[in-house]
Amino acid sequence: MLKLTQERGSVVRPAFIFAALLLVYYCWMTGLTFKFSETSVFPTYNMLAASFLKGQLNIDENPPVDYLTYNGKKYLYFGPGPAIFHMPSLILAGRPTPTGLIVIILVAGAVAIFHAILGLWQHSDRPLGVERSLFSIVFAFNGYSLLMATIPSIHHEAICSGMFFLLAGLYYVLKSMKNGFELSLSEALVSGTCFCFCLLSRFSYVFTVIVLVFVVTAGRLRNSAGLSARSLFPVAVLAFVASTGIVAALGYNYLRFGSLGDFGVGYMQTLYREYFLHGNYLRYDHIPYNLWDYFFRIPQMLPDFPYLGLPFHILEIKSLRSPDFFLMHVNELSVSVFVLMPVLLFCFFCNIREQSVGTEIDRSFSRVLSASIVLQVVPLSLTIGSIVRYYFDFLPLMLIMAFGGYMRIRGRLSHKYLTLGLTSAVSLLFSFFLSIGAMFFYWNFINYRSPLLGP
Repeated sequence: MLKLTQERGSVVRPAFIFAALLLVYYCWMTGLTFKFSETSVFPTYNMLAASFLKGQLNIDENPPVDYLTYNGKKYLYFGPGPAIFHMPSLILAGRPTPTGLIVIILVAGAVAIFHAILGLWQHSDRPLGVERSLFSIVFAFNGYSLLMATIPSIHHEAICSGMFFLLAGLYYVLKSMKNGFELSLSEALVSGTCFCFCLLSRFSYVFTVIVLVFVVTAGRLRNSAGLSARSLFPVAVLAFVASTGIVAALGYNYLRFGSLGDFGVGYMQTLYREYFLHGNYLRYDHIPYNLWDYFFRIPQMLPDFPYLGLPFHILEIKSLRSPDFFLMHVNELSVSVFVLMPVLLFCFFCNIREQSVGTEIDRSFSRVLSASIVLQVVPLSLTIGSIVRYYFDFLPLMLIMAFGGYMRIRGRLSHKYLTLGLTSAVSLLFSFFLSIGAMFFYWNFINYRSPLLGP
């Protein structure tokens, strides 16, 4: 009976969190007008969904920026996965689905799954109610999450979709690790499907997905002594279903551009298209600039609201030694995530080795999360710039790792709840100013005025 109650609670609580946050984000994004709006300069997944229903991969519309042109046809360079969410409304009602609606559903869903993941640290002798609630609140209402739920752009939808499905798949991976790498067929199907949609939303997550699938597969094989081949079937299903995301994404490239590895970077119609034409989309030279912005750049403090001076600049770097060397770096509102969210400093306690501090499974979780964060950050750092929305590609994983780090040291803290409460409150406050500053910036930069700023 107790087990049944716990299982029901593990479903009911995230469902309640999802419903409550969906309402809050709905009010936030629409500014209590309860009417969704769209950005005018970017394409939307409604365009791609309509094209798919016509049996074509190119779009018919002419968005101002952020699309591809190839052989006289226009394409989207975003992953095709989220277009599926827009099809039912087009089929059943002939109406497009608001981008903002999909975004807030995905963000609310990500928080609910995040809360479920934190529950995997719980043991019968280690209740986590307060800690779990505080970290979930920080994830739900930090400035980066609020920013994602503020701007209804195709960029935000792709990132939120990728992270939602990555967290869903990660939940089953960590759950399997906790249970000795046991994985039922239904769990394998669900997690594999989540990883598949993750890759079709955000292909840069491919290295993280490969590692997560490998962890489960290797762990199951290591524990398979004396087991029948049938017991390995679920991990085979997981690997197969997840790999269909890779095959589908590469096949999508081939059908559009005649090459599996061509993601259309050279055909982008963006502010930086001349730079990309020369093969500069991914460069190792970008890494130090982006890492500095993400983790070390100190924000400027201003005397007036919203008090936070966020950088926006485009650097053009040349070399005195090599006249052919040319590098561009873009910073779009990116400053040190540790300054705006000091609760993330708990990440550095996640891998301490004292036997008395945590269990072996905690350390296993930490290693998987550390690898996942690195594999998320490095591909982002290869790109031309550090963009504020990119934080959502790794921030949820860092918060999970910070939770694990806090659990490792909470027994050593004389005022454990006070310490966690203060760092959480400061993180919410400082990062909130980022979301407000970003609203004013994007009002001018892309001519999108958030309803929160008034009519």
